[in-house]
Amino acid sequence: MTPLARIDGESLKANIALNDYALLGAGRSLRLLAEKYQQAKGEKPPTIHLSTLEQWSAAFMWQARIAEYEKQNQIALLQKRQQRQLEWEEKSWTMATHLFNIAQQMSNFPLVQTKTKDGKTIIIPMHWTADTIPRMVQTADKLARLATHTETDIQQINLNLDEILPEGVSPEQFDSLIDGLAAQLLQQVQND
Repeated sequence: MTPLARIDGESLKANIALNDYALLGAGRSLRLLAEKYQQAKGEKPPTIHLSTLEQWSAAFMWQARIAEYEKQNQIALLQKRQQRQLEWEEKSWTMATHLFNIAQQMSNFPLVQTKTKDGKTIIIPMHWTADTIPRMVQTADKLARLATHTETDIQQINLNLDEILPEGVSPEQFDSLIDGLAAQLLQQVQND
């Protein structure tokens, strides 16, 4: 039973006032409720008298009921937060394992493809670089650590992109590719 439900001997007007009192929030007071009722336009309030509110409050244990109501709300809020955290941890774990799988698949392919045409060798750069895999692994590792409440400080991997990027692929293009992959992965995880 909710603490704000009508109890034996409590009139409907007194119970409406109790619920209005609860809705005033943390700064609530019987005086504030009386002032609100005195300024009410339209629907007639349960009372406009502070003394009536004080009588109802004492007779029907409003303070204890409000305390229980707030306790129940805090518990419900905490449960919602815990549920959201669990859901987010699961999504993070799924994303981490997905990134690790992609990084593993990428490591099986060369950075460039070569073709011979008319006696000439043509080097075709792939759309990822040697720096892509460590960045993906680092991101996946951090997501996995966050999902499992493990320390997230890991050692930085520093690679000079100028030394490893194939001809014609700029660091900006590389970053754009990674951003696109991340967006696709996030969309895929959200759809799962």
